[in-house]
Amino acid sequence: MSKFSRTFTGLGTENVLTLYEPKVDYLLEKSENLVEKYESILTINRMNSEVINVNNHAGKHPVVVSRIAFEIIKKAVLISRANLGFNVAIGPLVKQWRVGFTGANLPSKTRIKELMEITNPRDIILDQENSSVFLKHEGMKIDLGGIGKGYIADALKDFWIRNGVKKGIINLGGNVLLVGQGLRDFNRWKIGIQSPLGIRDASMGTVESEGCSVVTTGIYERFFSKNGRRYHHIFDPKTGYPVDNDVLAVTVITKTSVDGEIWSSLAFYNGPEKTKKLIGNSDHVKYIFIMKNRDVIISDDLYGNFKIVDPNYSLNPRK
Repeated sequence: MSKFSRTFTGLGTENVLTLYEPKVDYLLEKSENLVEKYESILTINRMNSEVINVNNHAGKHPVVVSRIAFEIIKKAVLISRANLGFNVAIGPLVKQWRVGFTGANLPSKTRIKELMEITNPRDIILDQENSSVFLKHEGMKIDLGGIGKGYIADALKDFWIRNGVKKGIINLGGNVLLVGQGLRDFNRWKIGIQSPLGIRDASMGTVESEGCSVVTTGIYERFFSKNGRRYHHIFDPKTGYPVDNDVLAVTVITKTSVDGEIWSSLAFYNGPEKTKKLIGNSDHVKYIFIMKNRDVIISDDLYGNFKIVDPNYSLNPRK
């Protein structure tokens, strides 16, 4: 079987695109260009991006944005207003803490309290008719880091399918979207679940699935230590501090990558029991929790499919 891959830097990470068929490898360069296009619209790390423009005019006036930017901001805002652990308005705290970047620091309690006043997603005013976004208070900042890569991965998949791709892998910095039929029996993909305590890219378990999105949220890569305590990059929108629970990492399997990003954030924040209740009877979201004590908790529909390959972890029995 033919295999064509392209590795490039974008979205602040390394990305790998892979196609498994002839005569479509030219799509890889076009795909990289598409990632660049979306990044230039959605990032907060470029001074001329649409999102930065919205942030720069916080408290001043609405900013007209493209359809692409408006739709993803709208989705992020609606989810944030549900108050379940995802908050697109968390930007001021992300910038203050700088976890994972030069200058990471522990802000004072007073400073965190001040910033919490400008992280209410209900203070983001959306005007569908004019495609505009207005942040009501000066200093407010939206951050699409918890949803942007998923949106871009889904857009890439749509682009591939429109151009005849039958089988491929989109890997945007570890957010994986498996397109089409897999390489194993029954046209399934074999998915490795990264070990958060081992060598990078080493798997602690595997699961097989048809085409799907696989997104992991964890606290084992981006953090800093201060006064004997570790501070990671996943923030609790209710406290302004990193989430404090027993979850080390969670992998979520969904149909679309944007849903995977959203659910991985919600799952990490809420933990296994509440996540199970939030998902309810839906079969569109599957999860694999790795707890700090190395217990592994999975959704009911993964029993018989998920396998642990690292003896340092143990699977909780089905309840």
